Amino acid sequence: ATISFRLGQAMDSEKISLGYLAQRGISDVKYIDLIEDGGGRVHIMPPVRGNKFVKLIKTIRWVSLTAKENTYDIVHINADTAYLAAIYMKIFQSNGMTKMIVHSHSTMVDENNRMLRSIKIFLHCLCKRYIRKNAHLKLACSSMAAKWMFDKDQVTVVPNGIDCKQFEFDSVKRDEYRKEMKLGGKFVICCVGRLAYPKNSFFTIDILREILK
Repeated sequence: ATISFRLGQAMDSEKISLGYLAQRGISDVKYIDLIEDGGGRVHIMPPVRGNKFVKLIKTIRWVSLTAKENTYDIVHINADTAYLAAIYMKIFQSNGMTKMIVHSHSTMVDENNRMLRSIKIFLHCLCKRYIRKNAHLKLACSSMAAKWMFDKDQVTVVPNGIDCKQFEFDSVKRDEYRKEMKLGGKFVICCVGRLAYPKNSFFTIDILREILK
């Protein structure tokens, strides 16, 4: 979602009007303000309760309703699996929107349960042909993500660009955070990312095990 936002901010708002569908909400209201200040619109899905299957059904219904109430010349689908991308493509196609950009941003399904992961991988492989046939433009954040979604098709790889200045080393901030967190002169390892299968958390554990030897 972050890369979609950054790409949108770099576009000419006088020529292109952007609409964002946010399934999981937006944690910082400043993003909404920036989008709306540029003439864009944000559609936020209301919170839903239930298990994963119930949430998926409710999400599909919400996307369907949003597609019926809005018209877009081009639909950009940022997805990690082909079966979800295929569902969303079909929804917009049924509402007369046929120009599709599919953007692959993962190399594996986001599922910790081994059985469910196997089922999702099967569904992903089953739907890849539909994606490859119906996507007008195929994008990926890396060559591995391209292969995951599109196999050997021609894909435009767009690396997830970042503003390096935001991550420059700052000794003052470092000392402030270490003092705030009461770390003192301790040796600290920071792992940034969700504890989920695609983030390869087990590899992080292997690294820590080697460090502690």
